[in-house]
Amino acid sequence: MLSTDGGHTWVTHPVPYKQFRATGDPAVAYDADGRAYLGTLGFGYSNGGSAFRNPDILVSHSDDGGSHWSRPSVVAVGPGSWMTPGPSQDKDMITAWGHGNALITWTRYLLGKHGAVIQSPIYASITHDGGNTWSTPTEISGAASFCEGSGPGPADACNNSQYSWPVHTADGRTFVTFMSTNPHSPDGDDQAEVVQVSSQTGHLVAGPWLVSTVQDGKADFPVSWAGDQTLQDSQFRLGGQGAMAADPTNADHLAVVWTDMRNSPSKDAGRNQQPYETVTNADVMVSESWDAGRHWSTPDVVGADPRNDQWFPSVVFLSDGRLVVGMNDRSFDPANHRFAYSLSLQTSSGWSTQNVSGALSDPTKNNRWFTGGQIFPNFPYPTTFIGDYTEIAASGTTVRSYWTDLRNDTTIFGRTGHDQQLMEARTDF
Repeated sequence: MLSTDGGHTWVTHPVPYKQFRATGDPAVAYDADGRAYLGTLGFGYSNGGSAFRNPDILVSHSDDGGSHWSRPSVVAVGPGSWMTPGPSQDKDMITAWGHGNALITWTRYLLGKHGAVIQSPIYASITHDGGNTWSTPTEISGAASFCEGSGPGPADACNNSQYSWPVHTADGRTFVTFMSTNPHSPDGDDQAEVVQVSSQTGHLVAGPWLVSTVQDGKADFPVSWAGDQTLQDSQFRLGGQGAMAADPTNADHLAVVWTDMRNSPSKDAGRNQQPYETVTNADVMVSESWDAGRHWSTPDVVGADPRNDQWFPSVVFLSDGRLVVGMNDRSFDPANHRFAYSLSLQTSSGWSTQNVSGALSDPTKNNRWFTGGQIFPNFPYPTTFIGDYTEIAASGTTVRSYWTDLRNDTTIFGRTGHDQQLMEARTDF
């Protein structure tokens, strides 16, 4: 969708996916010339049209701000039928810079029988001609050595990774953060890692470096009816996924954010916690590096009032070097049910937080889409999916926020419930 009036109105402009029957996980970046790059998953049909193929990684580009898009380049192929043995691509993210340069990263799942994950390293591909051609995908998550912070372990410890996020610095370097499962954690806790990749080839050149251990294992969350990690009185899925930003005023200054359960009453309380019997306090954490990712600060809880749940964080630096974190935020509801979208500005005295959505969304009951039905009498029709990310973007000292919002109702097939809409807000700092 495209807005030419500062976000007041939006118009849909189609991308010519043609041979692909479905797409997902969109990610957008602009280079210095204003060329837009749209990365996404592309699902086609296999077996004569009777089954979905494992998704491809696609990138289209636009030279007029998004009104017209090129036919997508297939950056990486997902051969075979959906969830059959072999590689399957997922969770793409993209960054762009200069004149025609862009890097896309994603998780390459290697699947075994019955969809079992054998490994999931992070891959990358780069373009220098505006997205017309892309390099051969290369693994960047550190297969040659175990993840820093894991201790002695298998050589492919960083090959169980996902949620990559690339950034490009003011002096021309490129970094990628990702979550990697700690091979020594019995409950599957993650580690936030950072690598540096070549801005010319997209290949790994340094790292991985440990940002922080992450408390986000299977024993830390209640479990939804579908078997996914969730929050109290809820059914929507989530995990510890995060994001990274680079300071435009200091090329060595990076920040990484993620969701963490270290301060939650549900921490390490077991793999069979029920959402309607469990109290949660998910926090958004931030850690910063002032030496280009080699060393990281002790993680800090983001938010002026970090009680209740915060999740799906995104992070940016303003043009003057101030740090802003966006997130879904239940601190505005004492019952820890409804959420706002909030922005927190880092100050010398702590975090200054504001509700930029202006209204609260209730994912716990009376939803129309992705509903879990009448699972629990006090929480009928909870939503089971509100996306896997939110995102913020900065221009100067203005921040644009984008999130899934449930404030409005819709009626479909005779039942009314909360709609799911993409909302955006502009905030000047």
